[in-house]
Amino acid sequence: MMAYEQTANFQPRTATYRVKFAGRNISTEVTNEASVIVTWVRRISSMYAGKPMVVGLDVEWKPHELSWMSNKSATLQLCIDEECLIIQLFYVDRIPDELKNFLMDANFIFVGIEEVGQDAAKQSQRDCYGLNYRSLYDIREAAMAKKGAIRYKYKVGHMLFLILQSNL
Repeated sequence: MMAYEQTANFQPRTATYRVKFAGRNISTEVTNEASVIVTWVRRISSMYAGKPMVVGLDVEWKPHELSWMSNKSATLQLCIDEECLIIQLFYVDRIPDELKNFLMDANFIFVGIEEVGQDAAKQSQRDCYGLNYRSLYDIREAAMAKKGAIRYKYKVGHMLFLILQSNL
């Protein structure tokens, strides 16, 4: 069962939530402030310095009213262990270099589900954010390759099990 509660903070453009999932408390910050992004990236980089780590990544899009127009990505979501950051790209005051460096850091492997690589490529081509990723993997594709399936829809837990077996 998943539940969340908002934690009071004094930054009106940032909200912090505690999401309870599978017996764990996940701290989730939603922000459009570069200073909050920098603090999160520095904290995570410091906590996991020199250790190869997997970071969950997702990009969400706001559909354009005209279907033939390109869409800019609306949010970038990053999660590692019990720490998540959701960046409201439409409203962010600036994209900090610390975030760009974090996404290119060889110690972090970024993973997502269902065409995350295509989303990242579209983001790099269409958006003006200047975000690129050094190591980005779609775990659904890796799980299907491991099992030799073409378009089988795995549940997330099963995909993670297959990936861990394949030593990605």
